[in-house]
Amino acid sequence: MQEQFSRTHTGFDIKPEDIKPPVQFDLTKPSIGSGFFEIQTDTVISENLENKARQPLHGNETATLITNADLLMKHGENELATHLLRKCLYLNSTHPEALKRLAECLTAEEDLPIKVKVMQTLVQSDLNFETVARLGHCYYQSKQDQKAHATYMQALSLLTDESPELFEVFKNLGNLNLRDGEFDSAEEYYNKAFTLNSRSDVLLVNLGTLALQQQALDLALTRFREALEINHRNDKAWVGLAMVHNSMGDHVLARANLENALDVNSSNRTAVHLATSWSVRDQDLGFAVSVLENYVSQVDCDEEMSLLLIHLFCLRNQFVEARLELERLLLWNPTDEKLLKIEQEIAHAKP
Repeated sequence: MQEQFSRTHTGFDIKPEDIKPPVQFDLTKPSIGSGFFEIQTDTVISENLENKARQPLHGNETATLITNADLLMKHGENELATHLLRKCLYLNSTHPEALKRLAECLTAEEDLPIKVKVMQTLVQSDLNFETVARLGHCYYQSKQDQKAHATYMQALSLLTDESPELFEVFKNLGNLNLRDGEFDSAEEYYNKAFTLNSRSDVLLVNLGTLALQQQALDLALTRFREALEINHRNDKAWVGLAMVHNSMGDHVLARANLENALDVNSSNRTAVHLATSWSVRDQDLGFAVSVLENYVSQVDCDEEMSLLLIHLFCLRNQFVEARLELERLLLWNPTDEKLLKIEQEIAHAKP
């Protein structure tokens, strides 16, 4: 959780004159009471029950809240900006600009459910291609594939002029179709995205993945190399290149590609899984163990990968290390019968 606002820790200095008066609000109490938010104060509940009219909303008050939120967002103080935007939404629960900015502030993965509700509310009051497309992005990021697909198609039906969001819509529709095994549809959407931006290393990786799925290895090789020419630190491109070379039988080059991917991003799960699998195949258990140890030290809990590491520890007679990793798993799930059984097996194992 971010620290409370102070001039000494933010890295910038907001002077008193930078914050426009005269809005008064209390950041210590919940302030949103309508739309998708729940009212949480007895005072507000009482006022609603008594059907008391709110004070008229003055345009300058809303503008001041949004202006001050913009200032905070500019300096990375999204949590404080969120307080101001919620105050604005308490006064007007469907204010489009406040909703747009609040969605921008909600960047953490755990904020996705709230961000979806924010965008759903925004679409109701401001129905256009961009707002619907951004709602589709939220569904896509939260892995609600069917809703994402339907929302993207709705967005396309509202398209009147070219929009910066169009590239992302086409790219993500390609990804959704690729996941469903609809290769022709995926290729169609990828090509549409490619006409809008042929220099996207992310899209080129997707095109390479599609070619790999279709066993078009030469084309996949070209796409992954093109992606790396644009962005040499694209770890997914290195992984794709490794998979192509492995399919071509060049295991040495495939491993070198994986090592490059792990140098860029040691928590790339696909790279770690492939490196482990190929190292076991090549009887290089030491490399597999080092890659897995590095990975599990960076994530909260990945039971599958931890169990794989425990298995490798046991194969190398490293039972002390196996017990330590198992104890870490048991902290997350102390009553898991499978883990408890493995604990007993390790306890009776002999070096």
